[in-house]
Amino acid sequence: MSFLKHEGPLRVQRPFLQNDGSCHIYLIHPPGGVVGGDSLLVHFEGHKKTNTLITSSAAAKFYSCEGGLPDQEIAQDFKIDKGALLEWVPQESIFFEGSKTQVSNKITLSDESRFLGWDIIVLGRMTSSKKPFGGALRSSTTIMKDERLIHRDFFEYSPTMGTSAWGLQGKHVLGSLIATSAYIEDDEFSRLVSSSLKKIGSDSFGGTKKKGLFLLRYLGSSVEECKHGFYVAREIMHQNEALMLGCDGERPRIWDY
Repeated sequence: MSFLKHEGPLRVQRPFLQNDGSCHIYLIHPPGGVVGGDSLLVHFEGHKKTNTLITSSAAAKFYSCEGGLPDQEIAQDFKIDKGALLEWVPQESIFFEGSKTQVSNKITLSDESRFLGWDIIVLGRMTSSKKPFGGALRSSTTIMKDERLIHRDFFEYSPTMGTSAWGLQGKHVLGSLIATSAYIEDDEFSRLVSSSLKKIGSDSFGGTKKKGLFLLRYLGSSVEECKHGFYVAREIMHQNEALMLGCDGERPRIWDY
């Protein structure tokens, strides 16, 4: 049984049940973009032993906050119960010149629950222009497990960061994939990192692990390259867990359009 509720234009298209017992959910935002003063909230609860993938139907677009409008605010809150898997794998987010956006992600895990999620960020228009991004972006992600903080990410864009060798090096596409598992030991995570990077075959990716977490980062100029690398990493994760969990990790059909 599922319970769906929405207020405003952001809504769930409908759940799609898969052959492996999982459920794919497509989020849609008919206005097509987020403007100054918009505030969007996504709250999801994955109940015991459920297997859910949430993606979006198209890229999210954040437009200029003209006329002194307030910032755009996005809050995404996920709670995952024991034995459940949640995948939060939306399409890319494009931040246009003059956008002022604050993004907050909170993931709350319980014992034996799992999460795989990514963010793909595009700063400015997809052109060959070397002009630095002229907007503001702050993004934070926290992962809690059994009321204990196990991971925190924070990103705040600045023009200096955008062009410096220690920052974005003039690149305008950056991605971050985070995966947790209660079923894969740390030495297996090390092998997953190596396998993912070898199969992706691109210097634009970097992978690492810490206890119970697999992190894959992208910094480059191609959304398609970033997506391909993340798809590969996701497939490897599911191949390693399939025998234990009976989950094939089916690819959402919407990704092929």
